[in-house]
Amino acid sequence: MSENILSGDEALFLDRKAIYHIGIPRLILMENAGRNVAEFLESRTQERDKVVIFAGTGYNGGDALVCARHLFLKARKIVVYMVGNLSKIKPDTAIHLRILENLGMRVRNIERKFNPTRVRGDLTDAGFIVDGLLGTGATGKLRPPIRDVVEILNSVNVKKVAVDIPTGLDCDSGQVLGVALKADYTVTFKGVKKGMLSPQGNKYCGKIFVTQIGG
Repeated sequence: MSENILSGDEALFLDRKAIYHIGIPRLILMENAGRNVAEFLESRTQERDKVVIFAGTGYNGGDALVCARHLFLKARKIVVYMVGNLSKIKPDTAIHLRILENLGMRVRNIERKFNPTRVRGDLTDAGFIVDGLLGTGATGKLRPPIRDVVEILNSVNVKKVAVDIPTGLDCDSGQVLGVALKADYTVTFKGVKKGMLSPQGNKYCGKIFVTQIGG
């Protein structure tokens, strides 16, 4: 296994090794990942810059929620959207969502039917968008509401940061799963995913930053 270039299975293996062999809880891995994204944003934004964060119900979304919390606690201007059916949220992601809400952050939910005008309105004065909708485990073509949200995000002229991998990009082949987020930056974890280096996939990643999250 390459230390720097990982397949989806290799990335999953490293996660499981950290959790089950080293003993690092997934909550802590998510904490480290989300903090890395928050620090990346802090280094490239000013306090007045608005950051709009889109989180899915899986582990990638949990990373994005941690990022949101770190920015919120530093009094940054943020808007947070949870995209998907909250009844299917991963347990660890639900914990990070509850923490964020307990701190007083209002999190908006997008399910199958939503008002795109409202989302576009939140993006008009945004300095950055954070894409934490789907991660390396995504398979098959994107479906609503995630597909619709990605299309909206791609249509606006706002800098975009992908968490681990742009939503809609196959992490092994780099193929686009119907539609993919076109990121300006990708903050990835443990190593670059193979699909991000393919001719097609690389076009969607922007500048890639590799960070470590433990294990």
